[in-house]
Amino acid sequence: ITDWITPNHCVELAKQAGWAEVTFIDCTAEIRVSLQGLLQKIKSMIESGKYDGKNLQLLQTHRQRLSNRIGLADRGVFKWGIIAGRKPYDVVFMSEPPVTPEPREMINYSINQLDGDLKFGTDVLVVNIKEKLTREKIMELPSTTRLIVTLSAGLDHICVEA
Repeated sequence: ITDWITPNHCVELAKQAGWAEVTFIDCTAEIRVSLQGLLQKIKSMIESGKYDGKNLQLLQTHRQRLSNRIGLADRGVFKWGIIAGRKPYDVVFMSEPPVTPEPREMINYSINQLDGDLKFGTDVLVVNIKEKLTREKIMELPSTTRLIVTLSAGLDHICVEA
């Protein structure tokens, strides 16, 4: 096989999809230890003749495939790990903010009208004192909304019970 997707390629694809701080955490050494332990267990079963009704041919096939996989890991062909990253936060102002926020890495700012639909993916909603957030409006927020920020000292314009 010559066209395997590499971990670096997967990282690049995640970045192209809008994720940031994307890294590959290489755990190949750890999975290699696990594969070796499994291989040793299968070898012991075959050599002892005690494979309790398990198919001998299947055990031999597993032994061969595990040996091959360990060899691929040793040669750097097989990688196993975790791709970690996060998506940028989407912050939506319900109206023009009094001060334009400074651009920040990992934060996308936009402006919406209170009667407009917020898009799925909105993480933070920013309102001012003139914008009323009733229970109904709060319940209609996208499920991705995790925080409501108010540009005021009070909360009387927000249904805090919701």
